[in-house]
Amino acid sequence: MPFKDFTAGDILTAVDVDNLLMRQTIMKFADAAARDTALTDVLAEGMFCFLEDTNAFQFYTGAAWQDVSNPGDITAVTAGTALSGGGSSGDVTLNVDLSAVTIPASQISDLTATAAELNILDGVTADAAELNILDGATPTTTELNYLDGVTSSIQDQINTKQEIVSGVSDAEIGYLDGVTSSIQTQIDSKQNELIGLTASVAELNILDGVTATATDLNALDGLSATTTELNYLDGVTALIQTQFDNPLASFITDATTSRTITAAADSGKTIRFTSSSSTVVTVNASTDLAVGARVEIIADGAGELTVAASGATIKAAEVSTTSGSFTIGAQYSAATILCVATDEYRLIGNIGAV
Repeated sequence: MPFKDFTAGDILTAVDVDNLLMRQTIMKFADAAARDTALTDVLAEGMFCFLEDTNAFQFYTGAAWQDVSNPGDITAVTAGTALSGGGSSGDVTLNVDLSAVTIPASQISDLTATAAELNILDGVTADAAELNILDGATPTTTELNYLDGVTSSIQDQINTKQEIVSGVSDAEIGYLDGVTSSIQTQIDSKQNELIGLTASVAELNILDGVTATATDLNALDGLSATTTELNYLDGVTALIQTQFDNPLASFITDATTSRTITAAADSGKTIRFTSSSSTVVTVNASTDLAVGARVEIIADGAGELTVAASGATIKAAEVSTTSGSFTIGAQYSAATILCVATDEYRLIGNIGAV
């Protein structure tokens, strides 16, 4: 807001009264609401007001009303540590209890020690004579700590010790630690060196955990088969030669009315179907016969025998009209299922298309 220096004869206008007088006085209002109503259209930065409901002085910043900081609102003086007296009105007196006052070491006349250095004495019970023992002492802290654990006169203990054995090191003497009887006697009772042994410790450790007898291990003597060839024995459940000599082991009789061919159960086998009812043999994506593998099937029962494809392809001399289904001829007829590629098969024999 402006300031104007009036001279004799100047006209005092309404604008001058508003800007130079009204807006630059401390206006009194019942509360903030009354103030805002009265000054809504004439607000100007720098206005002051007094609110009766809160006894607060405020000024307008140009954007909002703010309390006047530090308005001098001390209402009482309270005595703190080492003080007494105080009050909430009139002249106030504070009394100091000197016995409760802590004086910093730096304020004690002629004292050069710091508070931290003086605190080192906290808890010390030695008298001056005992402390003076340290006067002139030259051992370091490390050297003084060698006294830790000493229980009697050091010189008396030194005088009772064995003199140093010449020519024997501490390490060599340490080798005797734990010896309970004559060393030579113990050496004489030990096993002589294993003469002729060429195996290394690592090679000898291979035997760790072996439970086989010498006879069991001798079975490997002269073995020429490779690891790969030995692994072909994995899964063998009976004598191999016996299985070779008994071809009937590959002959299966099936009296059910349905069977899905699988490599694990049927590859290289002859299956004789004996049901008197219609029987369906299925070849699908899980059959997984190896290329070149085959399965022989015989319609030995009175029921019709059908070979059906599901997720695989079967082709034969006859043309199937139902996505690869074929019948085996009359009772006692036979056919071969041959794998020619992954999930692709040929049906060879006495067959008809379905």
